[in-house]
Amino acid sequence: MAPPPPAPLSNTPEEVAFRAEASAARDHGLPILIQRRSWLGDRFNVAFYNVSGREIQDINFELVPYDSTGRVAGPRRSVRFVGPVRLSDSLQYGQREGTQEDVWNLPGISCIEISGLDLTYANGERRRYSFNAVTRMYREGVEKWCRFAF
Repeated sequence: MAPPPPAPLSNTPEEVAFRAEASAARDHGLPILIQRRSWLGDRFNVAFYNVSGREIQDINFELVPYDSTGRVAGPRRSVRFVGPVRLSDSLQYGQREGTQEDVWNLPGISCIEISGLDLTYANGERRRYSFNAVTRMYREGVEKWCRFAF
């Protein structure tokens, strides 16, 4: 028996705008759109949409911690989330999220920047994205930098 067809995509203005944003990101070679990144205690959290057009096997976020004055507050770290990370075809249902605890055990960290991104697609292809590329992956209205956020 064949699986049921996927539910039709919503045509609300928000969903139509999201699909246009996702398409533009793909056209510019950006695999994800970052909705949120946060730091609480020793826990890093990121919410994003996979707009690459392909399933992602794993994704590594390179992180830099900052203190409340905007200065680097510790060494760089890498956080890996293992997929599969399915394609995000909807604003409402497509958000993916990852949380990693015990990234740093240092006092004084108030903000985390994503300084790079490494990902592996399901077919084994690997891609690396620099800080400049990552800054273009943030959705409109999402704070990108720690150094200038204070």
